[in-house]
Amino acid sequence: MIAVLVVGLVLMDFTQPSGDRGFAVVAGCVFAGVVAILILLIPVLHCPNCGRATAYFDNYFEWTDRLTGGFRRRIQCKHCHSMIDRLSRTVVAQLPRDEGDFIIRLSVLMRVGWTLRGAGYALVIGSVGLGAILVHGIAAGVGIYHRAGVVLLGCGIAFATGFLLAVAGHRLRCRARRLAEERGIEYTSRVRSRW
Repeated sequence: MIAVLVVGLVLMDFTQPSGDRGFAVVAGCVFAGVVAILILLIPVLHCPNCGRATAYFDNYFEWTDRLTGGFRRRIQCKHCHSMIDRLSRTVVAQLPRDEGDFIIRLSVLMRVGWTLRGAGYALVIGSVGLGAILVHGIAAGVGIYHRAGVVLLGCGIAFATGFLLAVAGHRLRCRARRLAEERGIEYTSRVRSRW
């Protein structure tokens, strides 16, 4: 979140007229500082079993559970592999170490698969859109033909790269699902143990 605000400050500096840049940057810095302080003041959820900090804030309430439909209500401590209910802040199951490590690896595979698929689809859609705009411009008689060839070549390379990334992401997700089925772990929108 803080990194997004910093990038926003840089973009704000380039998008504002020269007379407003100083004010925009100062106002953005103050806003980023206030948001950073608010984020740092939110307590972190600690594992009730081992006491170590998890990667989640301790801000999961009844309305959050209703609003999100229970998404990420139960999380896994990466240190002791306890399954924590974020709403009641209690341990609801204790996984064996090998199963806990396996679920963490499955989660990483699924996240990498989603990331690769998202990047691949973005490249495919972007390259097709840019290519269509370029072809339309050439058909309308606007554009320089030798530069259009270079851009079309770039669109083709981006399309091929995006297609390969999407296929790689899909294969990673299929592999994670197959491994989960072999171990008897239900894997729908998130990893859940047999309990």
